[in-house]
Amino acid sequence: MIDATRNVAIWSWNAKGEAFGNDTPNQDPDQDGTAFVFDLRFPGQRFDAATGLNYNYFRDYDAGSGRYVQSDPIGLMGG
Repeated sequence: MIDATRNVAIWSWNAKGEAFGNDTPNQDPDQDGTAFVFDLRFPGQRFDAATGLNYNYFRDYDAGSGRYVQSDPIGLMGG
């Protein structure tokens, strides 16, 4: 998204990405010192700044290791 008056990007999506989601979005793309919180990660995940993990409703995902921190709550019955 471009700010028409200043002709600078105010929001952009970094399409590069890493395999396990261990990349962070640029929260100040126009470099004006005003950052916004963009906490979306993989589908269904939100980044929790307090823990550094991606919240996935029933369990948390660690993008650094590419693994969930807890076991699957449904266990082996899920298939």
